[in-house]
Amino acid sequence: MPDHFHLVAIVKRGSKFSLSRVPIDRDAQISIGTDWRKQYEDFTNEMREVSFSAGYTPTDEDRFVISDFDLPPWLSSLVPEDTSTQSPLTDTDLFSVSGMIGILSDHEPKALLFQDFSKSKVISSKTLWWSKTAYAQLGRPALILARKLSAVYYRSERRLLFRNFRTVNSFLPLLDRYWEASEEQIRTTLQNPLFDAEDVDAIARRATQWFARRFAILEESQILKKLTTEKVTTTAKQFNVSVTQRNGKIVFPADRSEAKKLLQLLCEEVFLGPITDVVYETNSKKRVE
Repeated sequence: MPDHFHLVAIVKRGSKFSLSRVPIDRDAQISIGTDWRKQYEDFTNEMREVSFSAGYTPTDEDRFVISDFDLPPWLSSLVPEDTSTQSPLTDTDLFSVSGMIGILSDHEPKALLFQDFSKSKVISSKTLWWSKTAYAQLGRPALILARKLSAVYYRSERRLLFRNFRTVNSFLPLLDRYWEASEEQIRTTLQNPLFDAEDVDAIARRATQWFARRFAILEESQILKKLTTEKVTTTAKQFNVSVTQRNGKIVFPADRSEAKKLLQLLCEEVFLGPITDVVYETNSKKRVE
């Protein structure tokens, strides 16, 4: 039974993903493997499959489903029956892990089990723990695994089940599943009470595929309903994005470069480097000026 469970980390550096084997001893394999089996049962029992729609808020019983979902190349090459070919996870890479994959090789149906992960789940090497008669430092970083699965992928069916878009999109490419907004739909979005657009017609007419997809994301995710002028302005400062207010609204710039930065912020496609706090674009790791 111990050899039937394997744990693999998804390491994300900028826009590049890679896989690293998480070495675990025999006792941990038994304990964690048993726990992940239970998590799989909890994830799949008495669930209701719902076709993915970013504008729909799922209940506790709902699981979004995407059929004909092809794994990205960096993941499709994973051989579940033999993870020994993967390099072991290093202490440095631990802080760049965005997800964990659990593999139960003796389980039917065959599936990849996913948990989300972030650096907040890394325990510092300086943490004290009780050792026989006194507290001692760990000496090396440790990690905390989640108590529930974020997604399940059935390879033979090419079918993905998941709970939350934003969570799973951090380690699987789900953005392409969004539709592209039409020129008229872009105009409607720009007329949202949150915005004071500089030139609605020009922005809508000149929208490229990249812009059309991001406007679609704003509409389907309904993120604009959750935002305020103050929230956007405060967050923009953290990511060095220039945001102007006018009449209590966010000015949506006609300048394409500035509009792109604002859309990346609203679609959560920028992040701070974990070591340097430099702001990067998630799709190219291009430094944001």
